[in-house]
This record gives sequence, structure tokens and C-alpha cells, in this order.
Amino acid sequence: MPGEKTTLIILDVHPWRESSFLVYCFSHAHGLLHCLAKGIRRAKKTGTVIERGSIVEALVYSKPGRELHTLGSIQPALFFKSIRTDLGKSALRDVAFEIMLKSVRDPDPHPELYDALIGLLTELNASEPATIFPFALWRWIDVHVRLLGYGIDTRICARCGADHLAQTGGTLHYERGAIVCSTCSEPGPARYLPPASLRVLGANKIDERVVKREIAAAHALRITRLLIGYCGHHFEFRAEAASLAFLEDVFGVCYG
Repeated sequence: MPGEKTTLIILDVHPWRESSFLVYCFSHAHGLLHCLAKGIRRAKKTGTVIERGSIVEALVYSKPGRELHTLGSIQPALFFKSIRTDLGKSALRDVAFEIMLKSVRDPDPHPELYDALIGLLTELNASEPATIFPFALWRWIDVHVRLLGYGIDTRICARCGADHLAQTGGTLHYERGAIVCSTCSEPGPARYLPPASLRVLGANKIDERVVKREIAAAHALRITRLLIGYCGHHFEFRAEAASLAFLEDVFGVCYG
């Protein structure tokens, strides 16, 4: 059947035999795709490049019932240069990609997930080089889980109904997708989300300089682990994201 021209976000790339790549990508029209890019490793010499985190235009050759599709006529569209050259931004991007690959398992279109991921890449690409606090990643996770039916209710305490979470913080309950305020919850830091983090979730614009003064780097990593753990709980994958280890290393260098 003829190929369909499609714009793709490249989530991961693996060498296949001598000259090809296995490509995991996401498109607006088709959702998550597993594809074979034949001969692309030889094509690097002629200027055709495919790499993780890039946007490409390609012809997708698919057959009903098959899980592996074929890519042809691959043309680079966008590389997000600022992310490519910044270890912190790359680490945040890779955590999001790993969550995407582990949480989306059906072959159906998810245009809203595509738009949210493009939004994250655009925000990371435009941010200041030294800004590697994971606020953009937190917001993306908040949107991602909500779009897949597991949104976290950050408006009111799940126990007393008070709407003061942005002032008190609270404990995240994985099973309920809800937060119990500090007054109602049992003491313990493991799943605690401080007030500043709740102001980040769902917020379009915040003064990140103010939030940074309220959340130390170590707590930012703990909150990131907590949110990844929430994804792992609902999408049934182990929360020890390999990309999180790299993000921890980057934070250690910058803030250790």
C-alpha cells in the first residue's frame, strides 16, 4: 500500500543489522508507532539523519494487523538545538520519552498527547540554559496522566474538602489520584508534595525563581521520583526510570 506522509517525534532509536534502525516514534495521526528505517545508517553519509528527540517527516508504510511498520523518504524537520546541546534539558526530555513509551501501549491516535509532548519540547528548547529544575516535566506529567484518565486532583484535600493545598501542601495517594492536606495526612515525607510543587502542577505561568527558593534540588528530585512512581503505579511499569538516573547525575554536578 502507498506510504502516508506523516510528521513524527522520534522517541528512541536502535541499530538494526548493518544498515537500518528500529525507531519508536509518535505522530499526531497514528499515535505510537514501531517502525523500521531501512538503510538509514548508510544514508547518514548523504545527510539524512534520524536521532532521538528530533522531528522528522516521513512516509509511513503500514499494514493492518502488523506491529512493525516501515519508514521511507525521511526528512529532518526540527532538531530542538537548545535541548540537543544541554545535558539538563536532554535528561528531562528523556524522562518524558521513557514515560511515554511505557504508558502508551495501544496503536490508536492520541493527538492530545502529541500536542502535549510538542509543548514540553518547545518549552524546554526556549528555556534558559541553566534552568534544569524539572518544573516543565512536572507539568507535562500532570497533563499526560490526566489525558490518559489518571489525573491528580490538586484543587482540594481528598479528606476534608478544603481548597488550601497550594498553601499547605499534602500527601499524594497513588490509588485515588488525590492529595490529602498536611492537616489530615499522616506524617511522613515519602509522598509529600510541598505547596510550591502544587503551584507548579497545572500552572501555565509561574515565577520559577520564587519556586526554586522554596524547593531545594534534592526535594525536586524526590518529587520527580514521586510523580514517575505515580505513572508507574497506574501504567504498570517499574518506577526506576533509567533516564532518571542520568537526571540525578546532572543535578549532582550542578547542585551537589
